[in-house]
Amino acid sequence: MTVEEAKQELTSLRKKQRELQKRLETLLDFLQEKGVETAAMPEKTARNQALYSSYLRGHTYTNLAKHFQLSTSRVRQICMRMQAKRD
Repeated sequence: MTVEEAKQELTSLRKKQRELQKRLETLLDFLQEKGVETAAMPEKTARNQALYSSYLRGHTYTNLAKHFQLSTSRVRQICMRMQAKRD
């Protein structure tokens, strides 16, 4: 394997990782909305609560996305869902 081949494979695997992470988030959200608990939920719930608290203190979606290593649209979705639960 050459260095260039390794870089290309790494790039490809990182893309697949991001795709899988998005799918995982979608499935966890679906299960959470249906009231089904999974092993990953407690840490996600704590993360989402921390994220939403920061949002309420005035942090922007962009800043939160960078801090929590999420996309801006994912941060917005989480904040909107957390707000809906409060209402």
